[in-house]
Amino acid sequence: MIYALSFLLFLAYTALVLWCWRILFTHPVSTSNRLSEAFFTERISLIVPFKNEAENLPLLLQSIRQINYPKELLTIIFIDDHSTDSSAEVLALADLPFEFMRLKATQKGKKLAVQEALNYAKGERVVYTDADCTVSPDWIAELVLKFRENACKMILGPVLYTEKPGLLNAMYQLDFLALIGFTEASVYANRPTMANAANMAFQMDFRKQLALADLRADIPSGDDVFILHYLKRTEGGQAIDFVASPVETAAPDSFLDFLKQRIRWGSKASAYRDNDTQILSWLIFATNFVLVSSVFYNWKFTLILFALKTIPDYILLRSLGYRWNRKRALKYFLLSSLIYPFYLVLTAILSQTTKVKWKG
Repeated sequence: MIYALSFLLFLAYTALVLWCWRILFTHPVSTSNRLSEAFFTERISLIVPFKNEAENLPLLLQSIRQINYPKELLTIIFIDDHSTDSSAEVLALADLPFEFMRLKATQKGKKLAVQEALNYAKGERVVYTDADCTVSPDWIAELVLKFRENACKMILGPVLYTEKPGLLNAMYQLDFLALIGFTEASVYANRPTMANAANMAFQMDFRKQLALADLRADIPSGDDVFILHYLKRTEGGQAIDFVASPVETAAPDSFLDFLKQRIRWGSKASAYRDNDTQILSWLIFATNFVLVSSVFYNWKFTLILFALKTIPDYILLRSLGYRWNRKRALKYFLLSSLIYPFYLVLTAILSQTTKVKWKG
């Protein structure tokens, strides 16, 4: 009986992964030159909350200087969530070609800092990124054009790790690519499940009307996913779109940092009330849990389950590696696949059984 149920579970997982792959296959990343003929009139505010990011801010500032958008239409708002390093000094020396505000949060926590920065935001749209990211020159323009194409209220975008050599970085890359893949495919299916505040944008009137209660103020972070679920619940998945314009961030410095990050992210899962997100989370966890458990009672069965999981995983991740120019990580796919189930089960359990300390 247990073998039959395991096969059914893995077939369901395979169907999910191939469903994701098929949706992405029918939505190729556009390579058109539409930006060269675009004329922009929309005023945009970019909010960057930060805490102790003196080391990362120079790279972000350098990338912001390269943004191709009318200077009089973009406002950059940095809000300091009680930094204790030299972040303020770094920003004081910043020379940006856009309107530029430096604020200090009056309350602690990223979520409250963003809410406070919204009081200073101007224009029709508000965009988020994180202080440890870098953005592309056309990032803002691509977001604006996506709002024009679709009468949506929220836009999500990919967040990629900067490439580095080695097995661990490849594993981080592949894990992040899978998250991006499921995020993008679920948006195209009008059943969005995940979001990343390092690359997202909103209609200003919608974002400002949200109360802290809608964002689960009792949880220190996670406003990205809670906003997504609120909008999906109240207006449907068609109110959310995806833009194929990535931002980049540095990968964790060590495997321990990687685990801590994933534990922080996973700790929010118990507060999610979206059915699609819960089904996705439980199916992925159950598949990996059964695979790990099988190691201890029937290694031959483990090999069968490993093949059933690895084949569709490779089909999806290979397409994502080429889609987002992260092909280098694919050569470590098999080794990463051996580690991944154990890491996922461990972080899932720890995220629900340990006290989480949020960065910032």
